[in-house]
Amino acid sequence: MTKSIDVEEVEALLSGLTAINACRVVCNSWGAVDEIHVLADVERNPKQIVRDIESALAAKWKLEIDHKKVSVAQVASPEAMAMPTRTVAPSLTLVRLGLSSRPGDETQEVNLLLRDHLGREAKGHAVSTYGWNRPVRIPGKAAVEAINRLLIPGYSLQLDEILTTMLGLGEVAVCHLCLVRPRGQVEYLAGASPLANSDWAIGAVQAVLAAVYPKLRELLDSDTA
Repeated sequence: MTKSIDVEEVEALLSGLTAINACRVVCNSWGAVDEIHVLADVERNPKQIVRDIESALAAKWKLEIDHKKVSVAQVASPEAMAMPTRTVAPSLTLVRLGLSSRPGDETQEVNLLLRDHLGREAKGHAVSTYGWNRPVRIPGKAAVEAINRLLIPGYSLQLDEILTTMLGLGEVAVCHLCLVRPRGQVEYLAGASPLANSDWAIGAVQAVLAAVYPKLRELLDSDTA
């Protein structure tokens, strides 16, 4: 830290941030920030608090701090402890689905919009120039594209296969996905959805959503602050 900045100034700045009740800054023998300890309430996610600290120091003094040097302890206020805990389950919802074809050829185009539990939206788009023998694959590809836009960095989905088949007395869409994790590990996911009123496009999207649903807590940011 420069001579114009002292520990008290840093602690005063950080103590004024949302959700932080107290702060203690520890410097090394060279005067550089070595540790930052904060006591916060539970209204904000710890990751958000650390990001707020990093942003505040960068904006005020152009100081860069390793997030590993920041420790956050959280204590619920009496008011918060008296309230029932509210949790929001990660979710993905199909908001809009559009299909179009070009006269004179067999090209099919799909545009869709998905929304997650935080209100974020992502568009998916896919085009087929290989005819209509596998139309169900196109909305499946569009759904995977949209989901990838919402995933935590480092994760990605790939559509391996999707098709429709008769199961008992009804027709269903069935899909198989590849989930690639940050370190390159691959996990396979499968999902199915009945084709209500023979709507194969919606069925394809719902099959993809069914496949990823068990992993949403891991794949999506569940921060609700």
